[in-house]
Amino acid sequence: MKKTTGYLCVILLLAMYWSCSKPYNEALPVVQFVSASAVGNDSIILIGNVTSSGADAVQYVGFAYAEQPSFDILSNQVLLNGTTGMFSWKVKALPDSTYYIKCFAANSFGYAATGNFKYTVPVGSPQSAPCASTIPANSVVDNKITYSMSVNYDNTYPQYGTVGIETSGFPSESVNIYFNGAPANGIYSTASDPTNFNFDSNPYDCVIMINSSYFTNSGGQVYVAVTSPGHGTITFCSIPYVVSSATYYISGNISY
Repeated sequence: MKKTTGYLCVILLLAMYWSCSKPYNEALPVVQFVSASAVGNDSIILIGNVTSSGADAVQYVGFAYAEQPSFDILSNQVLLNGTTGMFSWKVKALPDSTYYIKCFAANSFGYAATGNFKYTVPVGSPQSAPCASTIPANSVVDNKITYSMSVNYDNTYPQYGTVGIETSGFPSESVNIYFNGAPANGIYSTASDPTNFNFDSNPYDCVIMINSSYFTNSGGQVYVAVTSPGHGTITFCSIPYVVSSATYYISGNISY
């Protein structure tokens, strides 16, 4: 009789646990990770989906990601307003890098998170500016004058990045292009604040300095085609810069 009573107690405890835990789990939102895809040269779009809000309205959704598979939802957390259905966010991501990503949703009862989604960012393809074929190799066209340039690689001012392509041409033309790392295939944008360039989080920004005095305007497109490690071609078309309130334009075809 005592043995039978013991079995009944165990069954009762299991039933109580099941009845308590099941409603709690059902009270949480249900969220799915949908996809990650590359956009541009330096970002990926993350998409999640809340299929059920649970027992209360969804207060927050978001993503977390890291370069190691072991991490929690506080790692590089992106927190968004609560929603049901699809939600998305764009994050910076380096080409040929692998990231582990999860998404989550939270209501007043707690949060639910997906498992890890592994994503490797594809390597960009070589890029050439539309005007590249009209400019002689290792030349720049500054204010409609073509200069033949000599080229040095990896000579930089520290505040303008860690890698530079410095060019000079007779009689007084110099055009230097600075990157935060070895150039990779893709399209870069000229940076708006070159003095803070080495703190720039965008790996596809660069700085173009002309005659050690002037910087091209922000938002110009600089095309990079890598032929082998440490070697490639940089081309750009009609990027404006300002001297004494006058606007000039510079194009280039530089191999390093």
